[in-house]
Amino acid sequence: MDALNQDARQRWEHNPVALNDVQSRLVHSLQQDGIAFTSLDELFPQDSGYLAQLQASVEAMRDRVVQNRKKAFLIDFYGSDRRLDLDHALTKYSFRPELLDTVNAYFKLWSRHYYFYLGETLPVEPSAVPVGSQAWHRDPEDRQTCKVFLYLSDVHDAGAGPFMYLRGSQQGGPYRKQYPQKFPQGSYPPEGAVERLADPKDILTCLGRAGTIVLADTSGLHKG
Repeated sequence: MDALNQDARQRWEHNPVALNDVQSRLVHSLQQDGIAFTSLDELFPQDSGYLAQLQASVEAMRDRVVQNRKKAFLIDFYGSDRRLDLDHALTKYSFRPELLDTVNAYFKLWSRHYYFYLGETLPVEPSAVPVGSQAWHRDPEDRQTCKVFLYLSDVHDAGAGPFMYLRGSQQGGPYRKQYPQKFPQGSYPPEGAVERLADPKDILTCLGRAGTIVLADTSGLHKG
């Protein structure tokens, strides 16, 4: 991996960035656990009303939503097959240095943007069989991947479709060798396998109010 990213690593080394306390905490948590939590208010304290601005930008798109072709539990506001609008409020949020510097510091290189997605999770029956990303899995794109999730509505319980993560399943973590990635498919453990192998305290259900930000290395085990 180092040989493939020499240029990106040199760019990071030659352009050092001073992280603030919040960013440093997030990088440490990603390195230790594979996951980190913050909020719009904490990461962007100078921007009052930022959540309302982002929520309004999403509501303005509601007349263009479509059903996700592969996942019936998702409504696509902004799918990965659409051209990236660099003037959209959410795109600008994604490329702010408060976020980019944090992600790059975790990788210790100038990372590449892979995709942007905005969707709404629809409720499913508790007895429904998990489909696709609703099941535990590892993403196949790379041996380290950092996804940034922003909750635009409150996620107070399991019925609201929270992100879930197995802490310590990232590279260097104690669960890294369990159900390892298989490129390019990723890895999908059998139903119930993660719950049997893991300490319950390491299975994180990521609840939070609107404005919660979750950074996660999704080469680790996770599900929706």
